[in-house]
Amino acid sequence: MSNPTQKLILVLFLIVSTAVFAENTQELMKTAQQLENEGKLLEAIEVYNEILENEPNNVKAERKKMFLQMKLEKAKAKESGESFDSLLEKANDYLYNFDLDNAVAYFEKALKLKPYNVQALLGKADALYVSFKHDEAIPAYKEVLKYDEYNVNALAVVALHFQYNNKYEESAQHYDKLFSLEEIPTDRVNEQNYVDACLVYNKLEDYDKAHQVMERAWAIFPASKDIPFNNADTYFNEHKFEESIDWFDKALSIDNTDVLTWYRKGVSLHRLNRISEAKAAFDRSLELDPEYVNSNYYEAIIFFDYKEYFKAISHINSYLNYWPDSIEMLQLRVACYVAVEMYRNAMIDIDKILTLDPYHESAQLWKTQVQKLLD
Repeated sequence: MSNPTQKLILVLFLIVSTAVFAENTQELMKTAQQLENEGKLLEAIEVYNEILENEPNNVKAERKKMFLQMKLEKAKAKESGESFDSLLEKANDYLYNFDLDNAVAYFEKALKLKPYNVQALLGKADALYVSFKHDEAIPAYKEVLKYDEYNVNALAVVALHFQYNNKYEESAQHYDKLFSLEEIPTDRVNEQNYVDACLVYNKLEDYDKAHQVMERAWAIFPASKDIPFNNADTYFNEHKFEESIDWFDKALSIDNTDVLTWYRKGVSLHRLNRISEAKAAFDRSLELDPEYVNSNYYEAIIFFDYKEYFKAISHINSYLNYWPDSIEMLQLRVACYVAVEMYRNAMIDIDKILTLDPYHESAQLWKTQVQKLLD
């Protein structure tokens, strides 16, 4: 038999098979409808299952099956005296009293009667989330968003979920929807949610949105130090250091004992070459925490530039207590030791650098030069 003939037979077979399946489906649909009319709902569901085994994408059969399942659940609820409202009330009572397993169970019972009810879907998601069953809670919140795409609570939780999983684009999409709303209740979205959104937009370098979110939050939470701090950090990331300093000052006007804010302000000032002001900010951070590593780093550089080598060495020592293998700080201490003619100390640091990096060209050169000074 030739190939064209084989192909023709195959096509004819498929046409006949499809026609047979279609005819069978029509007969089965009629049978299911008849059983439903007779009140034999379980038997009708079995027939729809048979249809769906052969045609999994038969939308009509799937919808009819779901409708009958709901009808059965409502009948059962009526017999037991439990309405949707009574089930929802019980579920919310359990949730309020942190009886979370029962809360989930009753929300699920309610959802059998009204599968698309947003209040019940959200209650179930909240109960799962509070139970730390996040793998179940996140799909539940996504189900909420299918029927209420601007649900504040679901948007906030799903956005945070994507953020924690470093999926910043997906996170931002949910934050975009959330902050497109004119009114956002503070009992559902607090200042940390705004800060989290700012961090996501920073990751994506969408600084305009980061500022919009922070300035909106600042109007709602004027006593928060985190909001001006993160707005300042956003300006810092944009290399807009004057603006960052203004916002760090706003944060410090709320809490002037925050070490990190003083440090970040100091870095901004240092970038603008306002060295004396930067040093004052680093000094303040070290008054609050004498061992604060990052401030010691900058103080070491500033004192070295001032040629106050022993003070520089003191700050380098504090830094190296935490990061003993920092080649950059070891190099700076070598330069300080050489400047004050402490050559043996310099040689110890040079040897350590070469242990960390045997091919460090500068250290190899210094070793030769310092050895001559020792000789």
